[in-house]
Order: sequence, then C-alpha cells, then structure tokens
Amino acid sequence: EKLGIEFTVEKEKPWSEVVASVKNGELDMFPSVVSTTQRREYVNFSKTYLSFPMVIVTSDQVAYVNGLKDLRHETVAVVRGYATQDLLMKNHPDLNLYVADSVADALEKLSHGKVYAYIGNIATVSHVIRREGLTNIKISGETPYSYELTMGVRKDWPEFMPILQKTLDSITEQEREQIYQNWIKL
Repeated sequence: EKLGIEFTVEKEKPWSEVVASVKNGELDMFPSVVSTTQRREYVNFSKTYLSFPMVIVTSDQVAYVNGLKDLRHETVAVVRGYATQDLLMKNHPDLNLYVADSVADALEKLSHGKVYAYIGNIATVSHVIRREGLTNIKISGETPYSYELTMGVRKDWPEFMPILQKTLDSITEQEREQIYQNWIKL
C-alpha cells in the first residue's frame, strides 16, 4: 500500500516449489522469509522486520515440553525447505524428523496423532490452528531459536531492495503493533 504497488500472491504452490520459482525467476520475491546461507546465494534480504519464537506444538494432552531435549525419542514434524528443517537437521541430528509439505499438513498429522510434535514459528502456527479449527493441539514449549523474518528479492533485481527497505523503515511502531494485533493473535 505504501509503495502503491499491487502484489500478486502465489498461494497454491507448496513451499519447496515457491523456493524453486524464486530461484528461476518465475516469482520475484518472498514477503516473509528467514535469511539463510543457502538463500543468500540467489536472494537479497531486507533487515529483519518481525521476530517470532520457534515453538513446540503438541497434543493438548501433553502438559509441557522442556525444550528440544524432551523430543529426542519422538517424531517431530517440520515443513520441507523451511529454515526449521535445516536448523534442526544441522544442530539436532538426534531428532526423528517427519518432513511435511506444509504447516497445515504437519499440524493435521499432529492432530491425528501421527507425529508427537511440530516445530515452527508462533505466528504461522496460531494462524493455521485458527484457520483449520484444530482444537486438540496447543503450544507446549519453546526452542532457543526464533524466526527472524525478512523480505527477500531475487538477486537480478538489486534496485528493488533499497526501495523495499525504505518502505519497511517507514512503518511506525504504532502501525507495527496494529498489524501484529490484526494478524498474530493466539
């Protein structure tokens, strides 16, 4: 709105296809993505504009999960291609990961008892739980990690990133709070 540009959002592709589409220039940007070493090869990133804790979601029958160490003997869902998958595979190879195609898929598996937990960012988790009407799962713990969300623009459009960054910088704290209240309620 501030830029006077209308963005067309790709809603149908799974995340792995979105990533491939940005790589090959079919899609132009990520509006909300974690900057990783791999992604920096083909995308320029804004400064972090939102930060959310990476949480552990379980059945509502689980009282509390005291960090990742409590998940060592359980099946934990993550989304294919998400920063969570890379981070956990690298830093916690002892976890038994189930790789889902989407957050909705992972939470559905959790809701039906096919996995013990899901790890993801609190904003997306709260949105999908609400949208899908999943009433038998809950946030049961936190990890030491957080999602530092940025905007990412394909590298062959370097002039667009400073424009985007200037626009992000112009969002007031009051506007940020209003956006947060409208979109990230748990």
